[in-house]
Formats: sequence, structure tokens, C-alpha cells
Amino acid sequence: MQRCFSKPVISNSVRGRRRANTHRRGTLTVEFALVSGIILTLFFAGLEMTSLNLMRHSAGNATYEAARKGIVPGATAAEVEAEARRLLDLIGASNSVNVTVQDDGNRVTVSVSIPVDQNSWGLSRFSSGMTIAKSCTLSRSL
Repeated sequence: MQRCFSKPVISNSVRGRRRANTHRRGTLTVEFALVSGIILTLFFAGLEMTSLNLMRHSAGNATYEAARKGIVPGATAAEVEAEARRLLDLIGASNSVNVTVQDDGNRVTVSVSIPVDQNSWGLSRFSSGMTIAKSCTLSRSL
């Protein structure tokens, strides 16, 4: 009993494709190098926009919660300001934050302004001069 082994036959079309692929070596690397910069830029821009949105919503929440604390009988302006700063510190917005409290007896107004370039996660040169300002006024019930 003899066994015959023969060489596999490779058609010319397969050989031609293999030769064509050798000329395209490194194409994937070049394409990745070109596209990865754009994708990373979009990713980090999305992170920065998320940070700005978080800061904007947190500023509004801090003014509201601090004003709620201020309408309670016996609350002082220092306690109201401390509450606003505490809430802003939770997201890391504590650099050069300005908190103002106005109490005219019947109403309490809390205003917060946050300079974005000093409290940004990413590139602050795109947000230089931007300020997030929020204000909330609540009335005391008599």
C-alpha cells in the first residue's frame, strides 16, 4: 500500500493577491496614525463638554440648596455660603469661586460664579474668559 503525496496547487489568482498585499504593507499603520488623532481629539472634547455641563448643573444645584438653607429661620449668611462651597467642592470647583449671599428679610438670594478656565479638567486655553454664573432666590414664608 503506497500513499501518494502531492503538492497543493495554488492558482495564479491567489498568487496575484498575495503579491498585491505585499505592496500595501504599513497601510493600516498609516491609516491608524491619521485617524487616531482625530478620534482622541473628539473623545477628549466630549470629556471637556461633560465637565462643563456637570459644572453648570452643580452651580445651579449649589445656589438652590444654599438658598434653601438660608430661608430656614436663624440661618446666617456664613452658613449659606459654606453650604454652597461644600456642594461645589464635591465636583472639584473650588478655585476662585465667588459666592454671594443677599438676605433682605423676606427673600434670600444666592449667586455663584465659577471661572471655567481655573476649574477645567482639560485644556483651559479653549475656555479662557468663560464664567458660569447661576443665581437662585427663595422667599421665606411668614
